[in-house]
Parts: sequence; C-alpha cells; structure tokens
Amino acid sequence: MPGLRRLQRMKQLNLALQEKYRHREHKESWITTIGIGAKYYNSTYSRFISALYKTGVRLDRRTLSLLVSHEPASFRALIGLAEVAEQSKFKESSLSAPFPRADWHPPPGARLHPRARKVVPRSSKGWTKGRKPDGLL
Repeated sequence: MPGLRRLQRMKQLNLALQEKYRHREHKESWITTIGIGAKYYNSTYSRFISALYKTGVRLDRRTLSLLVSHEPASFRALIGLAEVAEQSKFKESSLSAPFPRADWHPPPGARLHPRARKVVPRSSKGWTKGRKPDGLL
C-alpha cells in the first residue's frame, strides 16, 4: 500500500519538524536567560559566550541557562573567568584539547577511521568499505 507508507512518512517528517521548532524556541529562551544573567554582571551575551569559547569552557546554552537560574554563584565564577579572558586578550586556550574539536576536520586526502578516530592516509594498502585497516580494530 503505497498510500499508507506515504502517509506514515509524512507523519514522521511532520513530527521531526515539530521537534526542530520546539528546540529552536527553547534555545531562544536559553539565550535570553543567559543574556539577562550576563547583563546583571555588566557584560553582554556575545562577549560572555566568546570569552567562554576562548577559555576552553564548552558548556551548552541549556546548562548555562540552568546555572543562571539555579546556581548564581557558579555563573558568577564563569563571568569572572570570562572577564579574565577578555582582559588578557588571548586567542585560543591551551587548555582545550586539540582533538576532537567541533571545528576539526581531517586533512585533505585523508580518511578518518570510524571506530579508531585516527586519520588513515590513503595508500594502496588502505581500507575500503567492508574491510578493516591493518593495525586498527
């Protein structure tokens, strides 16, 4: 019954879109809450997030929003860390791990093995679909 499958697929797509929009609304409220907390301590949302990124603190917006409302002392500590980062004007933290990072990509011409999380160079003995590379799990 192609009609039934088509209706089921449309329902799945509709549910996925609803979830996407619901998350977008939540994200807006989290950003608003973080912005209010940052303004309370004489900062702005964009400066605060930028400084946190520079220091290597990788907390999502939901967690930061919860810190603003439930743990103001912890949020104040993060504000202090962000102020120190802004004053020192350093580019990127040496505290953050170089791999895996969200903006890291393997070099051109190399493939990343899915389980070993290592760069596997292309060669005549390289691995192909369905075949494991030598020396890796």
